[in-house]
Amino acid sequence: MNIIKHINKYITMIWESMINENNISNPFKYHTSFEDRIRQSTAIIEKYPSKVPIIVQKHHTESDLTDLDKTKFLVSLDFTGSHLTRVVCHRLQRLSETKALFFLTESGKLFQPNTLISTIYEESKDEDGFLYIFYHSENTFGE
Repeated sequence: MNIIKHINKYITMIWESMINENNISNPFKYHTSFEDRIRQSTAIIEKYPSKVPIIVQKHHTESDLTDLDKTKFLVSLDFTGSHLTRVVCHRLQRLSETKALFFLTESGKLFQPNTLISTIYEESKDEDGFLYIFYHSENTFGE
């Protein structure tokens, strides 16, 4: 368990340095105006009060993974980070056994698999009402 905390701390440190250097790009925000994003998230939350709108995108430095076929997800409040991981892995289809997949919020926070999406949403949602999640892979087993 101690090694997992060490790895999480290391990954968070790397991601924070990337964020501090303004290296994270957000295609959804770039292509959709702030007003449209607010309108979309408000409509979604009003229509589905037990769900949260999430945008899942590949980190711009990720070259080994493909883009998802869709980026908008409507996720139940009782979903956990591991549920979201399974959905994304299933949509990626070709995740190598030698790759580990990591998810971070737009602010660079690495979340634990057992954390409820509702908690992640409340802590990290954007001012436009969406929760932005970026995925990235890392080699495992020293490869």
